[in-house]
This record gives sequence, structure tokens and C-alpha cells, in this order.
Amino acid sequence: MKDIYFVIDGPVCPKGRPRFTRGGRAYTPKRTHDYETKVKDAYLREYPSGMAFKDEPLEMVLNVYMAVPKSFSKKKRDHMICFEYPTLHKGDADNFLKSIADACNGVVYTDDCQIVSAIVNKIWSETDKAEVTIREKKR
Repeated sequence: MKDIYFVIDGPVCPKGRPRFTRGGRAYTPKRTHDYETKVKDAYLREYPSGMAFKDEPLEMVLNVYMAVPKSFSKKKRDHMICFEYPTLHKGDADNFLKSIADACNGVVYTDDCQIVSAIVNKIWSETDKAEVTIREKKR
């Protein structure tokens, strides 16, 4: 059983709602599309051979690190990093997961329906980044 681990630097972009053209066709917003490309690039930098999982059930662990605002005092920043969670910060855990899971379709695994277990952690940090771990899920 292999673990796939990679890091995406910068703020995590939650999955945006689909937009529609006047003709009724749906499309992914540019910001979401650009972030999904960034996720694919981060994976392929670590694993240039491409797809790691074909049809296995998978578990995904996503750690989303959010930078404490620079306007806060050092004391407040240290307290937040050690003892608080970013509950009032924009971005829902499920939208962060959806953004990264969709980006991994056809690159890390065949389809995100293979994910049978997911854990998402939102954590205060000095810098913005996401850490993704994907492994085969055994019963």
C-alpha cells in the first residue's frame, strides 16, 4: 500500500459554483480552474509518472493551512496558531476538499468517486498551503 503525499503552496481556493453561459452551458469559474491546474502541477512535480491509483477505494487526508492575518500582534498570532481553529475564516472544509478532489481526477486516480473516506483539517499557520495525502483504503 503506497501513500501519495504532495504540497500545494499558497492559499487554497474553495470549489466555486458552476457558472452558466446565456446558452445554458455550464463552465467552471476561472479562479477555480486555475487552482485545479496548480493542484495538478504540484502532484506531477512530485510524481511525474502520473496516475497512482486505478480502481481502488481511497482515503484522502487534507490539511489546509491558513495564514494568520499580518495585522494581528505577534502574541495574538502565536495564540491562534497554538490554540485556535480558523472557524470564522472564509472557505468551508467541504469546498476545499471538492476543489482538490476534482483536480486530482484523471491525474492521481481515475475518478473522485473512489474516495470513500476523507478527513479535512483547517489549521492556522504562518503561511498558506495545503498538504494532501491519498492512500488505498483497506477494510
